[in-house]
Amino acid sequence: MVKKMFTTEGPARLSVFFLAAAVLAAGTFACSGEEKPPAEVRAVVASPPSLEGEESHPEFSEGSDISGDFLWNTPDLPAGIQLKIDHIVVDQDILEGYLLPKWSSYASSQPLETPVEDLTRAYFADPEVVFYELVRAVVLLREAEARFPEIDAQDFAAYQMRLEGAAGAAKDSLLARYGAAGWTTYVERKFRLQLILDEYQKYATPVTEEELYAFYDSEILANLPEPEKREHIDISFRSMEPSLRANLMRGRAVDAQEEWLDGAILGVAVAAQLPAGLSHKWTITKLP
Repeated sequence: MVKKMFTTEGPARLSVFFLAAAVLAAGTFACSGEEKPPAEVRAVVASPPSLEGEESHPEFSEGSDISGDFLWNTPDLPAGIQLKIDHIVVDQDILEGYLLPKWSSYASSQPLETPVEDLTRAYFADPEVVFYELVRAVVLLREAEARFPEIDAQDFAAYQMRLEGAAGAAKDSLLARYGAAGWTTYVERKFRLQLILDEYQKYATPVTEEELYAFYDSEILANLPEPEKREHIDISFRSMEPSLRANLMRGRAVDAQEEWLDGAILGVAVAAQLPAGLSHKWTITKLP
């Protein structure tokens, strides 16, 4: 039934039959709007993982994940990289935002004397692995844009305020890199992805009291901070129940997203232009 609700009709769809999904998912979004527990115990009510091994699915910019010092001490991302998914070029800011932290992390893990040419050749040796998560992310993003071409201005403004409040220094980094227009585009992408997550959450199976108590026992009571750090914090089940319920429901929406993406990427054609004039084309026919 959920699949019928999310069928995308019309010529704008990609070659596979898309269903709507959610990313930068509430495991993905820094500001999802749900009630949060106090900071000292927030970590143990962590958002469930979604796509991007990074807590979810790939972010579309490096944000605050990479420090200036870290980037300074690693080689620049090689030039000449382009990606097409179903014959449509992926925006350069999305491509670079996905690759930059991964490239920097890889380069920093290699011996300092390693030539950049060797780093590049080794890192891009298997493009199908390198770009897999990005393909998933872009497929999802395009579906979000197709399903929500128009967004409510008031809802978007409220979301942007929450996101900017949560972004902190990452916003300054994005503004410096992409400018005001680029920041707005970034927020719009995340907002549309949140809208799809909200749609999936509407049809998620309700959480039972038994599941809530089990989650409370395993994730809260079993991971309490030191007594002095929680002295003025109400960690009773009654107080934390809204956050626990929202977290579990969000996880179910993310699970639905994962299932959808597993099917949506099959048949997607990908073409990568790589450094040093190399290229690689493939069609995704199976999951890794």
